[in-house]
Amino acid sequence: MLDNLDRDTISDDELIATIKQELKIIQVFCEEETIENFPPTLQVLDSEGRWQFLEIPSEPDFNNSVQRRQVLVELGAVFYQAWGRGIYPMIVMLSSEAWMKSFDSNSQPNPYRSPSDYPDAIDSIVVQSITLTKTEINAEDNQPRACLAVLEIKQRQPYIQTEILVEPTITPAGRDRTDLLNHFYLGWIQQSLAEEN
Repeated sequence: MLDNLDRDTISDDELIATIKQELKIIQVFCEEETIENFPPTLQVLDSEGRWQFLEIPSEPDFNNSVQRRQVLVELGAVFYQAWGRGIYPMIVMLSSEAWMKSFDSNSQPNPYRSPSDYPDAIDSIVVQSITLTKTEINAEDNQPRACLAVLEIKQRQPYIQTEILVEPTITPAGRDRTDLLNHFYLGWIQQSLAEEN
């Protein structure tokens, strides 16, 4: 099934440009809509070149990490049910509010403490994406990559005002870096296998 991804390419520059455009859209949306909270959004660039918005249900709780992963598995399955094998997700992009906490090399994060529990945590909107495609048509293998950017929320009244905290950065996709978005592809693949059997 992943052989389909050989047909198209997403360069690193295209992936970064996609995230930069999304950052601009978020900043304008927050200002024009005068919202106090940014709703999570999931978008997919499909193999037909269309941007699709997938609605994130209000239940279960998307702020709960376990439930959030389950929602993404279900949305991956929904994408496959709607389009079948012929159309596949080239870029999956998730934008959502999050608390960010950085640690220096001498300190160890407490695994039982949420970032929001720290007084110096940063209120932010995180934009993350993943692609499983090649970087160029002549590349030997697919090169799964992720891109991440962070907008710091500077104020919420009378609307969310942000500034870029982390510029879009490309990293290899991997279990530790793209765990959340991997679940969308997991749901997509599971649904394809279920329908083939």
